[in-house]
Amino acid sequence: MKVHRIGQHSVFVMPFLQVPHDYKERQVLVNGEEESLLHKALVHFSLKGYVHNDIWWRHIGIISVKTPVQHNHNLRSRRKSKRAEVPTSTNHTEEVVVLCDLGNEVMECHDSSEQQEWVKASFDKLKARIGGVASAGPA
Repeated sequence: MKVHRIGQHSVFVMPFLQVPHDYKERQVLVNGEEESLLHKALVHFSLKGYVHNDIWWRHIGIISVKTPVQHNHNLRSRRKSKRAEVPTSTNHTEEVVVLCDLGNEVMECHDSSEQQEWVKASFDKLKARIGGVASAGPA
């Protein structure tokens, strides 16, 4: 997030956040169980010392993050046995899941066993609400 000043006003520039709306989009986030994007986001949130006991799919967002990737290329010089490594950089885009719009219902939690229980319960709850009859109620 960036803050720009326009005249006497501050303007926040934020990344686009995509909320997974349908079964297909949500299924991608839970595939792989503990290695899934959703599970990793819940673990990250809890390791920061927070939990939220009323989590719904509307609290889950996806952003694209560009990260630089370093590559070393071997270039052969004109002399037969010498090679030169030339570092280059490219941008890699990855999808990251974030929790958003949690209001004031976020609670601090620093007990690791409670954090693990919260992650499991929240993941299972969201997975059960991925679509079909179990998704009745707020999105």
